[in-house]
Amino acid sequence: MFIALLTLALVCAVGSAAADAKKTAKAKGPKPPKERKIDAAVTKRPTQLRTESGLVVMNLPEGVTFAAAEHKGKAVWVYAPSGQRYWLPVEDVKMIKGHKVSVDDINDKQLKSFGLQVTAARVTAVMQSVYPTPGTSLTAGMRTEWEDKVLIEMAIKAQISLPQLSLMLEWAVFSGYVD
Repeated sequence: MFIALLTLALVCAVGSAAADAKKTAKAKGPKPPKERKIDAAVTKRPTQLRTESGLVVMNLPEGVTFAAAEHKGKAVWVYAPSGQRYWLPVEDVKMIKGHKVSVDDINDKQLKSFGLQVTAARVTAVMQSVYPTPGTSLTAGMRTEWEDKVLIEMAIKAQISLPQLSLMLEWAVFSGYVD
């Protein structure tokens, strides 16, 4: 717990200066869309998010929305914030065609704050991978899974869908607030 608090304090102190420095170096390339329609998978009940090999990444509550990748057998494959695919049991998921995701109501100040939160989440993921809590099935070498886990937890706490978090992340990268 102490390490997590120390890490958060360090990220807040350093992250603010880093974000201000990045503000002038906006990304090149095409602008991300302000809204997008996707096929979504929403958890109908508490369930487990798993890797391709069946390793449990995390327990999920009811109502978590993911971008659906495909439905194959008894699994619904979904995309995490990293773009990596995980699966959920088909009986625990409700599919929604044409789910609309938008960042129209998010201003630059909120996007900058979001960028700092993502940076803190990434640092937290590294710390959790080095000092995992007892009972976790993720190893220290599974950095992508750790980062996805922390960003999914962040989306759940903020009560936003994972596709919206991903779109916000695209805009934060484009704006220079996140690498």
